[in-house]
Amino acid sequence: PAPSANARAPAFGAGNKVIGEVSVGFPARPAGTATGRELPAVAAATGIALLVGIVASLFLAQRLKRITLGLELEEITGLLGEVRQMAGEQESLRRVATLVAAGKPRDEIFAAVAGEVGRLADADTVQVYRYEPDESIVRLAAWGADTEDLRVGANYPGGGNNVATLVLRSGQAERIDDAGTITGEPATVAAALGCTSVVGIPIAVDGRVWGLVTVTTSRAEPMPADTEQRVTGFTELAATAITNAQASADLAASR
Repeated sequence: PAPSANARAPAFGAGNKVIGEVSVGFPARPAGTATGRELPAVAAATGIALLVGIVASLFLAQRLKRITLGLELEEITGLLGEVRQMAGEQESLRRVATLVAAGKPRDEIFAAVAGEVGRLADADTVQVYRYEPDESIVRLAAWGADTEDLRVGANYPGGGNNVATLVLRSGQAERIDDAGTITGEPATVAAALGCTSVVGIPIAVDGRVWGLVTVTTSRAEPMPADTEQRVTGFTELAATAITNAQASADLAASR
């Protein structure tokens, strides 16, 4: 024992994670006052304190495990991350839904959808298209760093192996994770953007495929498998805006 002398030992929790420390301190006094008789007692007290600390840490670990339904710390952290992600999605959806409820112009809503989807999906480019009767597509909105040449109103013929054609045929979300396999006019756009992976999600109105939202990335790895699911809420809001606008137009025409 010397001034500020301490005996320390880590307290371990589940998965051998250090969750605390057991520390035993001694009164500050000259070392010479510790006699041979005192040293064994000090060592015994220290050992008992450390043993109590270990038992307490094990008890705490079991209690924490019960509280968290047996989940490990990494699993809890992952769940918290999912909660934050869901909160971000809901906030993005709320912003678009507010525009729809306020009856904003469709162009403004499509631009908002593209922007929110791009940020949420960590994409490089997001575009919104409408299908024409001849199965060609017309660009309604574009978001991304390199979208200066993606002119709103541009028309591209249908056909070929691309998500626009696949979505129109299946009526469901489609993806191509190898941009080298894209054919048809959209292949030119994909090459100009340098994209490696593209996902297409349909906009369905009155039971038919009205248009689609395309999400692209130029990273080596494909977009996450849940990208289609995360974007669906925005395509549903876009469909609502289209339906509302059509209803307003029909009402005005009837008057």
